[in-house]
Amino acid sequence: MAEISYTPEFHHTKWVDNVDRVQADGPNGFNVRFSAIERELKQLSTVVAQINAALHVVAPPPKEQRLTLKPAIVSTDGVSPPTWSQDE
Repeated sequence: MAEISYTPEFHHTKWVDNVDRVQADGPNGFNVRFSAIERELKQLSTVVAQINAALHVVAPPPKEQRLTLKPAIVSTDGVSPPTWSQDE
């Protein structure tokens, strides 16, 4: 089985109050950071898919099985066929 690994690439750089301005574009903008997070999540989903595939090789998913049970009707009073009764 191949080795499965994940190395995070996104590292958040903290903004500083009264120093950093909120902006959409630029090297410190929201667009760049959210794009980096999106790439990170795509990479993570690829690793999860690899883990899922490896688990199915080691232990395939269980197959559905059905079990049907017939009730055993036994005469308790010596009468054949057995009689039914209901208690309140």
